[in-house]
Amino acid sequence: MRIRNALLRTMTIPAGISGLRAYGTIEVVTYGNTCP
Repeated sequence: MRIRNALLRTMTIPAGISGLRAYGTIEVVTYGNTCP
């Protein structure tokens, strides 16, 4: 959770399609690193 919050704070991307894609990418990367 700390890693996820840190990424969300660091990756401050404006709202829009690019923002949604970036948020989705962060979710995938976070779960990918958390789950073995």
